[in-house]
Amino acid sequence: MRLLGNSIHGLPPHHKCTLYQTCIIPLATYGFCLWYFTNLKCSKNLKMLQSLQQMVALWITGAFRTSPTGGTESLAGLIPLPLHLSKLAKYSAYQYATLNKSHPIFSLLSAPNSKGALPHPCSIDVLSTKNIQITSGLVVEADRSLFKLNEKFSQFYESNHPGFHILDNFSDYFSFFNYNRSNLEKLGIYFQRLDASLQSIHTSPDKVIVIVDGFIPPSITHSAIASY
Repeated sequence: MRLLGNSIHGLPPHHKCTLYQTCIIPLATYGFCLWYFTNLKCSKNLKMLQSLQQMVALWITGAFRTSPTGGTESLAGLIPLPLHLSKLAKYSAYQYATLNKSHPIFSLLSAPNSKGALPHPCSIDVLSTKNIQITSGLVVEADRSLFKLNEKFSQFYESNHPGFHILDNFSDYFSFFNYNRSNLEKLGIYFQRLDASLQSIHTSPDKVIVIVDGFIPPSITHSAIASY
């Protein structure tokens, strides 16, 4: 990381923060669900991650090594790792609610979260209340989190069916223009229409501009989509 910049030269702080959040954090927290539980948190792994983030916070802010960790993390715009891991664990457990009811994982959950699946001989329902409270594991943690989830998910909701999409219901509100670089005259007319539309939208307080740029390079193995 020192090769990419320091407090004087190199990447600006916000680029350093983006680099850390997009490239380093996903790798460092990969598989954390196997050791980060409510009743049993591996302090050794957590200290390693906290020391990593402390080093990154000093790199982003350019502060002294003796600076307090909490202050440098706040200045760098980094969430404390225990809170970040807790958030990731909760969102990971909520993914269970989006699965189809025929998924075998529901046979291991408790009856309220099983979606009617038959209990497995090793399911949570077999455990006593005392054993559930002292047991730590990925399935147990997910089952506890699902009790806090109030929103219902359905893979076969009406809006997901063909014919109920936005483009199907409001086709009159969409228009498409086939980009042709060789026809400059037609392209210029289209740009004038866009400019006129943007000016009218800017003067209207109840309208929103959404611009999406979809670019596909000649190679079919790469594609990029950017939205603003």
